[in-house]
Amino acid sequence: MAEAILNHKINLADIGQQISCDSCGTANYHVGDRPDYRTLQTLHAHGIASSHLGRQFKTSDFDAFDLILPMDKQNMKDIIKLARSAKDVNKVKLMRNIETEEGHLEVPDPYYGNIHDFEIVFDLLESCCDSLLEID
Repeated sequence: MAEAILNHKINLADIGQQISCDSCGTANYHVGDRPDYRTLQTLHAHGIASSHLGRQFKTSDFDAFDLILPMDKQNMKDIIKLARSAKDVNKVKLMRNIETEEGHLEVPDPYYGNIHDFEIVFDLLESCCDSLLEID
């Protein structure tokens, strides 16, 4: 969901030549899969499309990206385990820390909830993406 929201905002701001965004997981069990139907439903309700297919984080992502934004502490730990240097580690920040430095806030996983939970996560991620792009 975060990738779709951020890419949508990047396209609206016409800054796609300056910023690229990709999404992946730390486990391999959704590789090649489309997002959860409730994610797609929530995005569609906000006029955002997604053609994303799941992939797994790889060490070379540290070279490809300047910033790596895990949604929760466990994924952050899993990503940091793959870091080769302090430079790699410094690229990793919890997504919600983009918006606030109040502790290490996580984006809740809505998977076991209902569509309302996906809307809550959408709102959190939209706010984080706005902060990342410094949109008021």
